[in-house]
Amino acid sequence: MNRVNVICLGVENMEQSLKFYRDSLGFQTTEKANNPPVVFFDTPETKFELFPILNLV
Repeated sequence: MNRVNVICLGVENMEQSLKFYRDSLGFQTTEKANNPPVVFFDTPETKFELFPILNLV
């Protein structure tokens, strides 16, 4: 069966995005820093990652 295993979302503001997903939506992560280079969330079945889009330039 085909399925999505990882979703990587490029964000312009890592600190603001992390606060939204972790603090507002309640996504669980072991990340303690407020502005990490990348963050992974503990989601069932599909991994969810935030990555700063500025690193792509």
